[in-house]
Amino acid sequence: MSGRRRARSRTHPITVGFEVLLTVGVLTCGYLGWKLTPDPPAPPVQVEAAGLASDDWEAEFASLSRRTGPELERIADEEYRNLNTDPADIGTVVGVLYAPRLGDQFKVTILEGTNKDDILDTGAAGRYQQTAQLGGAGNAVITAHRSAYGSPFWNLAELRVGDPIYVETVDGWYEYRYRNSAYVDPSQISVLNDWPDTENIGFDHLLTLISCNPRYVASERLVAYALLESFTPRSEPAPADVAPLLDIEPDRGVHW
Repeated sequence: MSGRRRARSRTHPITVGFEVLLTVGVLTCGYLGWKLTPDPPAPPVQVEAAGLASDDWEAEFASLSRRTGPELERIADEEYRNLNTDPADIGTVVGVLYAPRLGDQFKVTILEGTNKDDILDTGAAGRYQQTAQLGGAGNAVITAHRSAYGSPFWNLAELRVGDPIYVETVDGWYEYRYRNSAYVDPSQISVLNDWPDTENIGFDHLLTLISCNPRYVASERLVAYALLESFTPRSEPAPADVAPLLDIEPDRGVHW
């Protein structure tokens, strides 16, 4: 046996460092790819949740519609909309958002509140509690992600003047028409006001959709304004754009 010892190979520190950085880079890219890749126009989990909300409201109306007299008239009466301005509990489903321009099957639940972890990161839209009730007088403001967690507002910048936007609540369907957009600093909280800018002064039934811009960077906010045009009570057929989406069967999702 030779008395010589085989020299132990040593890995150069630079090589080790390079391998560590390469591994971290691959893992980081994988995580960002998972997080930031947009889902279809409406996250399936939200399509299913929205469908469940619609079903619940339909069942509630069917139960009430068997009654007669003032109570039924009150439910169907357009002027009865949103007399109750008490905010719902945080996380409660308060509406369903439909916007054909944002996707052929765009259908997203609107939850009360804008908590990131419990509401926005689930792929839902959230209503700012200090703003108007959905369909009510004032400025109803909702927000959702644009480039993560399902990206429900991925196509928000694609809205065109006159595009319909529908909000379904327990009362029925509110049809808004897109009016204009603005790009503002994240600190510009005036977008939550009843009259958020000079182009929307005097309009008392606004819907405002807010998301981050540009995608993936979020250095500013994209703000889209729409004006209420009509209301369809639940006692009547759903609007033509909405009706085909009421019975969508998603391939995955969770039940509330």
